[in-house]
Amino acid sequence: MKEQEERKPDRAAFTLIELLVVIAIIAILASILMPVLAAAQAKARKITCVNNNKEIATAILMYISDDNGKFPILNERNYSSATTNWWWVYLNKGNYITSTTVSNNVWRCPEVKITDLNPNDFAYFHVNPEGYGPFEDTQNPNNCLVRYNLTLSGTVEGGQNVNIVKRVSSIWLIGDVGVPKLAQAVNRIPPNGYYTEVTVIQPQTGTGWLDVPAQKQAACRHTRQAVFSCCDGHVESWKWAPLETDFNDVFAENSY
Repeated sequence: MKEQEERKPDRAAFTLIELLVVIAIIAILASILMPVLAAAQAKARKITCVNNNKEIATAILMYISDDNGKFPILNERNYSSATTNWWWVYLNKGNYITSTTVSNNVWRCPEVKITDLNPNDFAYFHVNPEGYGPFEDTQNPNNCLVRYNLTLSGTVEGGQNVNIVKRVSSIWLIGDVGVPKLAQAVNRIPPNGYYTEVTVIQPQTGTGWLDVPAQKQAACRHTRQAVFSCCDGHVESWKWAPLETDFNDVFAENSY
């Protein structure tokens, strides 16, 4: 029998300084990782938006194929007498894509929040626009691709023929659109973000979207870029400057 058992040493404890050092290291690592994670999440949302645009563009191209080469009409009447039958209704009826009545799916840009949905839109459109739209020509409403069925005088125009588009890989078909939540003092990305809309209006030479109705514009929601599909179905993302100056005539101000 041992006269005296060996005594085990006491377990060492963290000192206050050591705890503070560990906390500081964790804080530093978090400050490094958070921007990286945020950037990765933003990139993932942009990829989703790209896929959404591709799906909607494909649905429009399928509609064109089934309707003798005609684009869907913007509305069954004209600007002054618009009904609830907007361009997406025709895609819905043909089952070319998930219905717009199914919220927060392919029709919603993943950067769009509930607070970005304009509360007045549902009463007018009978659907909440969720972020995407074609371009509109307010100076000559029947010159755009997705145009009104009637002229302002009431003459039936019908869907625009796809054969007029010669630069199919360069013309905006569908993409991120919106209206600044606060009126812009200068032509720039709105600092408070966008309400959703159903079209983007062609920018004006020299003033961009500053003077167009409601300042309907390409919505640069993705790290100061807007995602859009061209008429051949491929998808691009552009920064603000080339969009508001109609670079490469992407909004077909001069030609198709």
